[in-house]
Amino acid sequence: MATTATTISLAKICQYLYTVSDYKQSVFFNGTIDPRRNMQLYMERKALEYGNDQSLDDLQGTTNYVYTLLGAQLQRANEILDSGTSGGIVPATPAGTTSLVPYNILYTITAREAGSSTVSNSDWILLQNMSDVVINNITYQYGKDFIFNNLSGLFNFSPSGYVLQEGDELTALAFQQVQNPTGGGSSAVTYPTTIYPIANDTLNVTISALAGKTVTLFLRGGIGSGELITSGTPTGTQVLFTSATGTFTVAAGNEFVIGEQLTVQFY
Repeated sequence: MATTATTISLAKICQYLYTVSDYKQSVFFNGTIDPRRNMQLYMERKALEYGNDQSLDDLQGTTNYVYTLLGAQLQRANEILDSGTSGGIVPATPAGTTSLVPYNILYTITAREAGSSTVSNSDWILLQNMSDVVINNITYQYGKDFIFNNLSGLFNFSPSGYVLQEGDELTALAFQQVQNPTGGGSSAVTYPTTIYPIANDTLNVTISALAGKTVTLFLRGGIGSGELITSGTPTGTQVLFTSATGTFTVAAGNEFVIGEQLTVQFY
């Protein structure tokens, strides 16, 4: 079974996939096979998130149960999580080449953003092939219910009349164009955390070789990829990378531990 952090990420992706699938089934076939499935997945996933955020003990049973609820969309969710996630975690490409990789948006509306029909994020600039958006299990169709400006990374839900509320969970799938700098090359290096003076429950790992570098891929052994951010405070499975010092910072509850393997691609 997957870890709690990975299961939560997979559940969010599956919830999006099921919601869009159910919406299309209801349009074309006048109903869905199990209209309650997504609500159950949502409620169990939120309970698991709460327990994880509060660092509660004995979460493995709940984790396993949520994992079993992922069902038919699990394989696709795994592929999406492995190949590209929000924050720009993408596989390296040969120097001078470009490719499109999946980009999964999992975003929660803040109090500052509430009360408006628009929300933007610099991480969403130049995203392509934007699909339908799901907000709290409701599907919004691209072009009909919302407009996306990929030059500014802005969602506008004015066509549907929807006003965003604090805590709204916005999920969408798109593609990101990735280009490896010509002649810049890239390196794939595995850094065992045991070669650093790291104790259990450590939130920060500094790798001096990465100072001033741009990280294109970050994987934690046994946990997988999380959202890689370059500013702000990490929450959940997010990982903050500070290029100036080559430091990775994780949220409480997802600490680095002795013996963990960190795989980093950078240029």
